[in-house]
Amino acid sequence: MEKKNSPRLVHGLDPDDTNRPPLARLNSGGLPIDAGQTHKVWRGQVQVDGCLEPCIPVAIKWMPGQAKLPIELACSLAAAELGLPVPRGVVVLAMRDQLPGLASSARPLPGTTDYMCFGSLYQWPDDSTSRFLDDEAATEYTWRRLCDLPVASQGATWDELAANHDRHVKNLIYTGVERREYMFIDHELALEPIAATMRNWAAATARQRVLDHRAKINQVAAQLTKRRPNDHGLLIQPARFSRAQRRVELVADKVRNWSTGHAQIDPIWPLVEVVLRGIAVRLPALDLMMRERLRVPNANDLWNSSPNPKNPAA
Repeated sequence: MEKKNSPRLVHGLDPDDTNRPPLARLNSGGLPIDAGQTHKVWRGQVQVDGCLEPCIPVAIKWMPGQAKLPIELACSLAAAELGLPVPRGVVVLAMRDQLPGLASSARPLPGTTDYMCFGSLYQWPDDSTSRFLDDEAATEYTWRRLCDLPVASQGATWDELAANHDRHVKNLIYTGVERREYMFIDHELALEPIAATMRNWAAATARQRVLDHRAKINQVAAQLTKRRPNDHGLLIQPARFSRAQRRVELVADKVRNWSTGHAQIDPIWPLVEVVLRGIAVRLPALDLMMRERLRVPNANDLWNSSPNPKNPAA
């Protein structure tokens, strides 16, 4: 007999398949990862109910507030369409006893004993080689190494698009294998106006607020322009990103049709769609955003500029 409110999960969990909702269950005890995160993070193995395929390793995070998980998941989906090194996301159901140290304020989904978490389908094998110690020398080394790689300009442009001001060395993961590059993680604070407009996305004022929003700081762009002022490559990225607008919109279309039959989980998917559409709305303005960030005038500014601000006709 099927357990009441038990989600009817799809068989298999293909991270590249956007036709089905990424939903799985934690099948192991969570192993805490202590790397100075705002929210508790665990290692774990997840699997889709009824699936005979091997479990998939993930990093699992529980976050308070209904808006943060859809933002994380939507950012991972959009980043995949943009070809960026951001781990794919999955919604993970877990029991409290599987998440040692879970905040006492955490509550299960109504009518169930399941806690809904965000899972990242990338699990670094050894924290000591993936994240550096939290000291000045290690931070400097991390920024210097990142800025020597082509992925730095992509990451800076991504953070501008997602208005992510929360980028620091603790949410950069050095893969340490093959390509030896960095992964960009933790996007719960991206596009902050989205959290306030999710339920009112149809309003033009809500969309305009998301379009106009700028992060207070773009840490990767700041580090990159400081270290590579003449060849940072930031102004060539927006055009490449903008070509993916239709792909992001198509993923949003697919998310609109996601369903698991779980009354407590299915309301998440429309919020994921809203965030994806918010990212798509910002793509055509990305070049302007980056130029504003770098204080580089665009063609219209140059055409309309005047050597005497007090006398535009001069």
